[in-house]
Amino acid sequence: DNPPVFTQNGVYTATIPENLPGGSSVVLLAAADADVGSNAALTYSVVSVTPSVGQSQFVLDSDSGLFQTHTVSLDYEREKAYTVNVKAIDGGNPQNNATAVISIAITDVNDNKPVFQNLPYGATLAEGPTSVGAVIATLSATDKDSGLNGQVVFTIVAGNGDGLFSINKTSGIVTVVRSLDYETSQSYSLTVQADDQNGGGDALTRQSATAAVSVTVTDINDNAPVFPLKRRSIFPKTISSVSRSSR
Repeated sequence: DNPPVFTQNGVYTATIPENLPGGSSVVLLAAADADVGSNAALTYSVVSVTPSVGQSQFVLDSDSGLFQTHTVSLDYEREKAYTVNVKAIDGGNPQNNATAVISIAITDVNDNKPVFQNLPYGATLAEGPTSVGAVIATLSATDKDSGLNGQVVFTIVAGNGDGLFSINKTSGIVTVVRSLDYETSQSYSLTVQADDQNGGGDALTRQSATAAVSVTVTDINDNAPVFPLKRRSIFPKTISSVSRSSR
C-alpha cells in the first residue's frame, strides 16, 4: 500500500560533454518503497524523452536504475539539452509507482573544423604605388562549435615571403602593403589559414582549415625606353677600304 519514493525529490540533473562514450553513466536513480517483499521490488522505466532523438541516445537499466549513454553519439550542435521522464513501479498488486525527471545539459567540445565560405578568393591589380592598400579579398569562415571553439582567426601561412600582403586576423581582409611590380612577378598565390580558438586552450589542438588567395598583377607603362650600352661606329665599314686603296 506504499508507493515508491525517489531520492532528490525526484529531480536529477547532469552535465555531460558531447563526446562522452557510449555506456557511460549519466545518473543513478534511486527510489525506496516502505513495503516488504515483492511489494517493495522496484522496476525503473523511461516514460518520455524530449527531444525524441534522445530515445536512441540513452538507456535505463530497469533493475539498477543506472541511466547511461547509448551507442548513438551525442552532438551538441544538434541538441544541447534533454529532459527525461522516468518512473519506478513496485511489484505489488495493484502496482504503485512514482515519477522523476532527469535534466541533462550537453557541453560543447572542439570537434568541428572551420569551413571557408564564398570561395574562391582573388583579385587582379595594376602594378605600382596605387596597388598599396588595395583589398584583395575578404575571407569568411564558419565553425559549428560554440564559444571560443567556434571563434575563427585568420593568418597567411605561405606565399608572402616578400611581405607584400597583410591580413586582419579577425575580419579576414587581405590587403596589399607594398607596391606590386609586374616586372618582378606577374602573379602570387597565398595560402591562408582559419584557426578556431579551442576554448582558449592549447594551440596545438586547435582545428584549422586552409584556402588559396590568388593575385594577378597587370602591367602599366612605367618604364622608359633605354638604348643598349654597346658602342657602335658612325662610319660605314667601306670608308676604311677606300682609304687604303687611295694610298
